[in-house]
Amino acid sequence: RPPVRGAEAQGAAMALTGLLEQAVIDETRRRQGETYSPVASLDGALDGPDDIALFVEITPEARRLDAVTAAVLQAARRLTDAPPEDEALEQVRRPLLSEVEDLRRSNAYWADVLATRADWAADAGELDRLGRVLGALTPEDVHNLARTWLTQSPILVLARPAGTAGASR
Repeated sequence: RPPVRGAEAQGAAMALTGLLEQAVIDETRRRQGETYSPVASLDGALDGPDDIALFVEITPEARRLDAVTAAVLQAARRLTDAPPEDEALEQVRRPLLSEVEDLRRSNAYWADVLATRADWAADAGELDRLGRVLGALTPEDVHNLARTWLTQSPILVLARPAGTAGASR
């Protein structure tokens, strides 16, 4: 996806990532009874010059690969069909707010800011803005981004062991 501009869209992207991970966990563990540990994450800086990717990584058994792939796609569809519940959004919001606070206290973060940015004073304001945005994020904000991002055709990267060409093996 193209870079995300503005704190509001960036906060929604962060929340969408957490909600997608929770939806995949719900679909694979609770509905299919599997014990996978999926990870959803953003690849690339949200406001950087390069495109970013929202991806899900999960490692099922080869014979379950097609079913798990379908579960991931179903989880994404659920996020595009309706806004997340307030409780689901709150479950991902709390850790995100903690991460913002951890950055504020991290020497490594501030060392990076000083080393890479000319206007380091603005970065303190950016953390404050991001915290406010995350706190004010609504289910509709996330749903709007989900409809934009998750309705596009995904790029599927499936790795099967040699000799297992399909779901029947």
